[in-house]
Amino acid sequence: MKQFLYIAFFLFSVLSFGQERSVCGIVKDNIISLPGVNVLVEGTNKSTQTDFNGLYCITATPEQFLIFSYIGKKDKRVKATETEINIELEEDDIKLIDGVSPTYIKKNRIPTTTITVKELTTSITPKQYFKENAKNGIFIIFVTSLSTLEKKDLDFQKNYNIKYLTSNPDYSSYFKRYNKQTFKYLNKEYKKKWQKEIRNDALGIDDFLD
Repeated sequence: MKQFLYIAFFLFSVLSFGQERSVCGIVKDNIISLPGVNVLVEGTNKSTQTDFNGLYCITATPEQFLIFSYIGKKDKRVKATETEINIELEEDDIKLIDGVSPTYIKKNRIPTTTITVKELTTSITPKQYFKENAKNGIFIIFVTSLSTLEKKDLDFQKNYNIKYLTSNPDYSSYFKRYNKQTFKYLNKEYKKKWQKEIRNDALGIDDFLD
């Protein structure tokens, strides 16, 4: 009987604790989805970013905590007890990023929108979209996936003032043309140094470098 209870307790422990599984959700600013939010499993190097629609997925155990961080927003720490965790980030008017004022941060946030990707891609050309973002100091590179985000990717974003975002595969040709504008900008500002550091799955990078 004791042996049976021990085995039952052991199985319960294995099933209930330390079991890694996917945790997904949407991160919003009030009611608007936020792309490019960093999602980190606390105490690990495991991280990802929300995609164009504010969606993220990451693996974690129920005992671990997720840290959500975004320029101009308060960090949020949430225990990964559920497999679906939707987050709303609040404004952080006091926090300074590398000595930059909160006013500047607000002006240079990744743009948020309630329109669909389809509506976006049919209402503005990639070149126009790039120019609109560039006016506000926003530079984006669309990639196929952000399921893994390594330190070199985070360093790249910081060093070149760039945000990696995942793209909708149905509109990959649109985002390839958008990326071409970003690549031209990087060549102009940083010569060719960035080309050795960019992610291999950046849309259109192979065609651009040929």
